[in-house]
Amino acid sequence: LGTGSCTVEIEDARGKRDLNALGPTKLAELRVLSNLLTALDLPQALGAQMSQIVTQNGPLRDPGDLLAYGLAASDMARLAPHVVTLVPVGPVNQGTININAASTTVLAALFGNPRLAQSLAARRAAKGFLDQGDLAALGTILPSLGTFSSDTFDVRALSEHGAARVAMSQRLRRDPETGAITSLPLK
Repeated sequence: LGTGSCTVEIEDARGKRDLNALGPTKLAELRVLSNLLTALDLPQALGAQMSQIVTQNGPLRDPGDLLAYGLAASDMARLAPHVVTLVPVGPVNQGTININAASTTVLAALFGNPRLAQSLAARRAAKGFLDQGDLAALGTILPSLGTFSSDTFDVRALSEHGAARVAMSQRLRRDPETGAITSLPLK
């Protein structure tokens, strides 16, 4: 049969800012988004625009859906690596960001402090994860939207053999109460 290859990538979806958690009364979520827009040198008006879109039209299927509402492709390209659209499943974990999976940019947005984000990322790289002790050692606490774990993962698999190529993507959500895994579509 010859040789082929198979690769699997698992990404913690809670390591990004969830756009579907936005709303006009969700001040912590809006603050984190505002910090993210500042870090990416994007206009603050985008935050209000995205919040209004989600509020008026319901959850987005994909961050790219914002293009249909007039978000510039260049802005979306800069924002896309740092945001996700999760299906709301009750109030549990909605809008939370796993600090053990977040990029330095998302950490800076969450904590509101780029220097602290660099220190957290360095500690995480050295140790493999962050916990309360790491935050205490740096003189900070976990923000209200921060968490140390996740319940939502994006899985992508690619199998290649000769000219044949098969790719699959799936979002998996683990119920924090029962541990049951639910498979959700991933665009």
